Amino acid sequence: MKKDECAVHEKGRWNKRGAAMVEAAIVYPIVIIAMMTVLYLLMALYSTAASTAELHTALRQKAGNESETVLAENFSEQTVSLHREGGILYDTVQGECSDTAWAEGLFRISLQRNYRDKILLMDEEKYIRCLDATAKIISEAV
Repeated sequence: MKKDECAVHEKGRWNKRGAAMVEAAIVYPIVIIAMMTVLYLLMALYSTAASTAELHTALRQKAGNESETVLAENFSEQTVSLHREGGILYDTVQGECSDTAWAEGLFRISLQRNYRDKILLMDEEKYIRCLDATAKIISEAV
């Protein structure tokens, strides 16, 4: 083996296996932490998507039942709170749900997110009557 192939120390050659072990001891924990971080982010994104999909499904089913256009019997309102509000031209069905995630490690951290959404229910007959009445009032005023 030539002298320039390996680094030479005053007492002899450096141990290449020892240098690889030190490098591995530094790099492997960083790679594992990065992979765990990506995994936790993916779990958080999935949790968010599942909660918003559940809220949207609940609102659609409630709106279908309220407007008597769709009958959904298999929905339980345990995880999503829904309520209806009346308006002049349309009614709204509003819903809320929350999602709590626990991050465990050195510290136990709780992350809670609240989701809100609403769907408008419009009675076409009532809407057309309001428009006709408005048009009649405007034509009489002019």
